[in-house]
Amino acid sequence: LALPGGTLRVLWWDQFEGLTVADGPLPAAAGGTSGEEPAAAAGDGAWSDPVRAPILMVQPGQEVTTPTPIDVMPRILGDAEGRAQAFWLGQPDEETGAVPLHYSRLVPGRLSWSVPLTLSVAAGAFDAAADPSGTLHLAYVQPAQVGRSPSGLYHRRSRDGGASWSAATIVQQSLYLRLLPVDGDALRLTAHSAVSLTVAWQDPRQGEVVVARSTDGGATWQAPRSLATADGLPLAGRAVSVPGQPARVT
Repeated sequence: LALPGGTLRVLWWDQFEGLTVADGPLPAAAGGTSGEEPAAAAGDGAWSDPVRAPILMVQPGQEVTTPTPIDVMPRILGDAEGRAQAFWLGQPDEETGAVPLHYSRLVPGRLSWSVPLTLSVAAGAFDAAADPSGTLHLAYVQPAQVGRSPSGLYHRRSRDGGASWSAATIVQQSLYLRLLPVDGDALRLTAHSAVSLTVAWQDPRQGEVVVARSTDGGATWQAPRSLATADGLPLAGRAVSVPGQPARVT
C-alpha cells in the first residue's frame, strides 16, 4: 500500500503471528480516519520492524465478549488514501451453515483495524475493487435466499472509504452461482471508472465466461451475457477483467 508522505506499507500473514505489518520507504512519493494504536514509523531508508496487526472479532453468542484475532488472511485492497480494505469469509453459522462475509479497514499510521462489519450473512465467491474516484465496490455470491433476497450475485458500494455501505443490488439471480469456487479467478470485479463496472464469472454449468456491466456505478446492471456467444470467445476462459478497457474481459 502507498501511504501519504512517501511510505510503503506491506501486510502479510505470518504462520505464528497472524496478520503482520511493516512500513518502509517508497522511492516515489505517493498520494483516514482514526484508530487507537499508532504504527511504528520507518526510519530514513529503513523498514520498521514487523508488528502484529490483528483484526479482532467478537463471535456472536459469547457470554463474555472477548475479541479474538481472525485466523485467515483476508483479501486486502488498497485505496487512494492509503487505507487497507480487508474482506474475508467468517466461520459458518452452527445452525444454518451460512458463511458470513466480513469487512474491516486499517488507516495510515495505525495498527488498529476498525470494528468488523458483516456485509452479508451468507456469502460465497467474492471480489472487491476501488474505482478512480475512490468508491469501493464489492461483488459477492449469496448462496441461498436470505429473507426476501434470492440467491445470486450481488453488488454493494461505499463512497466514504468503507465507513458505510449501500444496500445490496442484485446482478443476477441464480441458484447455480453457489457452485463458484471461493478461490481463484471464477469471479472478477473491475471498476473502470466512477460509473463503469464489469463483473465477470465462469458459468458453473457451461464453463463459459459470463459478463454483466453497469454504467451508473452499480445502481443498475445490464442483463448478463455470454462472451462465447456475444464476442466469439472460446469456452472455459478465465474471468479476468482488464482495467481501463471495459470492452475486454479475457
